[in-house]
Amino acid sequence: MNMNEVSPKKRAYTMSARAQAARETEQRVLDVALRLFSEQLYDAVSLEQIAEQAQVTVQTIIRRFGSKELLFDRTLPPRMEQVYQDRMNEAVGDVEDALESLLRHYERWGQLILHLQFQKERVASIEAAVTAGRNAHKAWLKRSFAAQLEKLSTEAYRVQFAQLMIITDVFTWHTLRHEQSLSEEEIREVLRSLLGVIAIK
Repeated sequence: MNMNEVSPKKRAYTMSARAQAARETEQRVLDVALRLFSEQLYDAVSLEQIAEQAQVTVQTIIRRFGSKELLFDRTLPPRMEQVYQDRMNEAVGDVEDALESLLRHYERWGQLILHLQFQKERVASIEAAVTAGRNAHKAWLKRSFAAQLEKLSTEAYRVQFAQLMIITDVFTWHTLRHEQSLSEEEIREVLRSLLGVIAIK
């Protein structure tokens, strides 16, 4: 065997190591991009900033992801899709369960949802993510309050569902939590009272 010739086994090991390094680099870029896009406005995040924190070059990011917008599409939209899916998979037995699920969801993800809401007209994928979230919330309400809604007439259903949307909207939570500085338990009491006003018990 020629001393300069690389064995198939060593060659395969080298290729495997390179592939692993490439995957680790890609994941590092994705992790940094996700954090920055979650913390800052889309326009404030630059590829240079992502590259510096991920310890790669801008050219590496462009080669792997194509552009800032395509990189964004690989980060926040998939994360939010998983968030909405996890919420839909939660078992909800009654109104108290629904309130607990709603508050847990907003305490964990409310600020990020609002962060996207404020930018929905800036990037197409942000608008799509916000729309998907709105549709997921509607589906969650219909499932969680099915027992109260199914007995209503068509007109009454339309009105009461609109009331539910307002009471459980992320902006309602934000007003109570961050503008009025209510505790989670106080918010639960407020929402419970509002639901009682529209005969959701």
